[in-house]
Amino acid sequence: MKCCVRGEARAPAPNDDEEAFGSYQKCNDGYEPELTSEDLKWAAVKEINEQSRDLLFRAPVCVVREEVLAPGLAYLLELELVQTDTLKRMVDYEKARKKPCSPRKNARWFHHTVEIWLKDPEHVAEIIVKQDYELKYEP
Repeated sequence: MKCCVRGEARAPAPNDDEEAFGSYQKCNDGYEPELTSEDLKWAAVKEINEQSRDLLFRAPVCVVREEVLAPGLAYLLELELVQTDTLKRMVDYEKARKKPCSPRKNARWFHHTVEIWLKDPEHVAEIIVKQDYELKYEP
């Protein structure tokens, strides 16, 4: 699957912050967080699928927006997901990360806003689905 449906503009990547810092250099103390953006996305996808009443797995299409609310503690993600032919109870999330499920014909599309709180750099403490609505795309 390609990122972002209908070629909409993508949010800048998290590493594209040279303009934000101007002539200042970022401090590099050697600390690298254990959880990556990809880990946070898949933690959110898993929680969304567990909370949904849909029988079919909702696969991620793209991350529309990623915002750091508190560095190392809280993140806000806006995701687009699409319905697949796979039953969500049959999904192995590790395999789904490596080989995405294909969308079903006439699939429903969803937009989710998710807040992720970490208890430490390696473990997710809580995932809160703030918004969940269906997108109206016409084939």
